[in-house]
Amino acid sequence: MATTKSSNVKEWKAAFTKYAKVKRNKTHREIINHFGGQACLWAVKFTPKARASKALGAAAKPKVPGGPRRKRRNEHATLFHALATGYQRGTGGWVKHRGVHKGEGNYKEALRIYNSKRRSIGAIKAGFLKPAAMLGQKVRNRSVKLEGGKSASKSWGKKSTLKQLKAEAFNNVAGSGVVGERPMSKAMSEVIRREMEYVRKKMQAEDNKFSAKKFR
Repeated sequence: MATTKSSNVKEWKAAFTKYAKVKRNKTHREIINHFGGQACLWAVKFTPKARASKALGAAAKPKVPGGPRRKRRNEHATLFHALATGYQRGTGGWVKHRGVHKGEGNYKEALRIYNSKRRSIGAIKAGFLKPAAMLGQKVRNRSVKLEGGKSASKSWGKKSTLKQLKAEAFNNVAGSGVVGERPMSKAMSEVIRREMEYVRKKMQAEDNKFSAKKFR
């Protein structure tokens, strides 16, 4: 369904099978598209807000040169200065490359990286909207908007067909493969939970037709 890997793939397939048994008025193609579109919508909700995350919150904003000292050292703010200096994570740990050092505009470069990362979170959220719409879902999220020409607007979804019983969703925003993996995994779990609750209620309703005592 999605470009991300998930530990709940077996549960996802099992939920689909059970849902299909009670939703007999829907074709397998329609159910596949429904599951995929719902996962994209929930992924929007589960993608973290930049201002609420520790690594991208206000406390992580790079320190102004000559400004007041922080009461406690913030490792996230230090990270952006390190990235500006040119440190990159390699197989053997952090490796120093030629970047922008202290006295050469390190603060401005660190601030640029910080702001860029914060913007990318919103873009990744928006990148899940178009696939959801293309898979047949009604998109009503007012807090996230698609802007024409931006990377999020180039995301896409591909519906399941008779020849290929598989729905596809692609978030075109840079970094979505890393940042978007966990939200999508949580989204899939949420879809499984909700649809299994629907199946339970549907089956209970059928049982109640032949039972003297009604259950919910």
